[in-house]
Amino acid sequence: MRIAFTALNPNSLLPRNPLLRALLLAIGVLILFGLLAFGLIAGLALLAFGAVALLIRRLLPRKDSRVDARGVGAGGVIEGEFRIVDSNSHTSPPRAKIG
Repeated sequence: MRIAFTALNPNSLLPRNPLLRALLLAIGVLILFGLLAFGLIAGLALLAFGAVALLIRRLLPRKDSRVDARGVGAGGVIEGEFRIVDSNSHTSPPRAKIG
């Protein structure tokens, strides 16, 4: 049973020489700091790119023919078709055709 646990022991992975052990630990710490710095720089670059893209979208003029998600076009006009219903008639509105 002792053989199975020696593979999980972190001391068995490091060399016995104290100088080599310190060198490997220092290299590991440098690699971790390098990855941290790379991730930080990559994140800052993504934030800067997003901020520039947002600034460009807000500064560029919009076309007047664009319609937003609510259906409001240029000048605040809501596009659609309307029909005036006589308030005196008591007929039901036309039903939608299915099929």
